[in-house]
Amino acid sequence: MKYHLKKILLSNWLICTILTAGIIAGMLVNFYPLQFIEHKAYDSLCRMRGTSASDAVIVVKIDDESLRAIGAPPWPRSIIAEAVNQLSGFSPRVMAIQLLFSGPQINPALLEIQTLRTELRTDIFSKHPKNRYKADQLLSGAAERLDHDAELISAINYSVNAVLPVLFATEPTDMSLTSGTLPDWLVRHSLGNQRFHPRRVSASALDSLLYLGPRDQSISVFSIIPTYEHLARKASALGHINVAADRDGTIRKVPLFIEYRDRYFPSFALQVAARYLKSDLRDIQRSDVGISFKNANVPTDDAFQMLINCAGIGRHLQSISFADVYNGNVMADMFEGKIVLLGEELPGRTPRYRSAGYEGLSNLDITAAAIENIISRRHLSRPVWANVLEILVVVYFGLFLVFVIPRVKPRDGALILSIFLVTWVCFTGVLFMAFGYWLKLFAPLILTLIGFSV
Repeated sequence: MKYHLKKILLSNWLICTILTAGIIAGMLVNFYPLQFIEHKAYDSLCRMRGTSASDAVIVVKIDDESLRAIGAPPWPRSIIAEAVNQLSGFSPRVMAIQLLFSGPQINPALLEIQTLRTELRTDIFSKHPKNRYKADQLLSGAAERLDHDAELISAINYSVNAVLPVLFATEPTDMSLTSGTLPDWLVRHSLGNQRFHPRRVSASALDSLLYLGPRDQSISVFSIIPTYEHLARKASALGHINVAADRDGTIRKVPLFIEYRDRYFPSFALQVAARYLKSDLRDIQRSDVGISFKNANVPTDDAFQMLINCAGIGRHLQSISFADVYNGNVMADMFEGKIVLLGEELPGRTPRYRSAGYEGLSNLDITAAAIENIISRRHLSRPVWANVLEILVVVYFGLFLVFVIPRVKPRDGALILSIFLVTWVCFTGVLFMAFGYWLKLFAPLILTLIGFSV
């Protein structure tokens, strides 16, 4: 009895069956060591595929050169306003300003002038009303010249398709909106839960059968830090500028929507791309593959996250210094009909990220890459059938190890398995390069190497 039990426990079919089941379980629960090597393979494929050389986006960077030419920040917002006015005069299709102005700029001189005007108007001992009126006019002119926020609001109002950012906080902060109802001007730049529900709520029976594995998790947020109201009301669109890294700290996805208080807030990149493609938030709908608007389909996962390819983005993007724009050292025709993306990229101040195929990315670079990925329609995606196909391939290799390998010579078995593995690797590579479909390829390889060794 013990002999037969030992023989069964050490039998090839039982070991390979348990091994196959373990590999499949690891795939279904996103076992991190397995996911880690799959992500590294994805990074390599992104570097091989590269990015398209789109010239639709021109990045204007507040960089070291800008600080040397203009001075150390914080700048008066009139400087930003003047540059925005210049760029708007060049007729870009979208003016994307990725600078978060969460509140009015505190100007002590302006506050002092406003106090003097108030005191002057209520001074009952003044015997000369005309002199008092003249002084008030002089102070009023000085206040207008010092009101840098008013200049920026006017510049945004003048711009065509101006897009401004909001930021979702993952922990409490004094600048965020944490209580009360969302203001109408903020709600206007989001979609309702009833209209724009995620796939996990609306999945059909067929979708549920095909989409095996864990559901994708959306970003958990605590509050929202918006552009302040007077400025935000002049913008054509608002979008969040949050990024989400994988467990290894690499950016491979960007959240096109974040759910907050039963509303879905679009990303800054999505708003910019939609405006460039002559669309807006009202046109965005849930589709079978992700989201769609008018003449564009964007594949996303269950949580509205889009795979992003940043490989080579620094070489392909047109980038100029903010100082060149501010000093008038640019050609007007280079901006016409383009997306102007204005943002900050300062060493030591701007956070840096790692993405597939590229190191040292700023949030500005990631936004530019996401915009380029959407408008070029050169998407990367995990098709809904990917999980099923990967599991079927593992089952196929498992059955081969159980029923075929024990009946052939080791040399012949190794040759057959090698041919199968090369075919699988080439198949996944062709799908990625030609169609942007990402299939995870290491599970069959691991199963084959361990199983054949056994």
